[in-house]
Amino acid sequence: MTRHLFTTVFLLSLPTVALADPSEHGPPPGHEGPPPTAEVAELMEKVKERYPEKWEYLQDLREENPRKFHDSLRKLRHHMMRASEDPEVQARMKANRELQARFRKAVTEYQEATEGAKDKHREALLKLASEMFDARQAIRARRLAKAKDRIEDLEDEIAQREKKRTELIETYVDDATGDTLQGL
Repeated sequence: MTRHLFTTVFLLSLPTVALADPSEHGPPPGHEGPPPTAEVAELMEKVKERYPEKWEYLQDLREENPRKFHDSLRKLRHHMMRASEDPEVQARMKANRELQARFRKAVTEYQEATEGAKDKHREALLKLASEMFDARQAIRARRLAKAKDRIEDLEDEIAQREKKRTELIETYVDDATGDTLQGL
């Protein structure tokens, strides 16, 4: 009797399990969980300073879909860390944000302009868009140069380790087995 009752309850609960939305309950297994609360607060403060529109979007997302919020925050954290590594890239990104703000203002001016003045405003928009394009290209070129430098460093490291292959392997085994002489 107990066995039949358990089986019945289990079978009746299956549709509920199938309808559950796992996205509301955090990241899927194997994915990094949300950053610690203090780190979230610090990151959100930086976002509020640098990207006010994105901050508002993230605040809404935090309430509506916590999983998507943490995914977005993780990507943003990665982006911000990458930019903070290189002062030149950081300066160029700041200049690009200023250009974007000027472009948004120019778009508003274009939309509010009379038909006769729109050509003049369009020229200004084209000039700003060209500057933005050049700024982004410079950022990409700088990142590419840094990546090439990193690849060269890794190739050198691999070559050096290959030269010391036997020594490194013996040291590893000696350390693991305790066969190295320690002290006198």
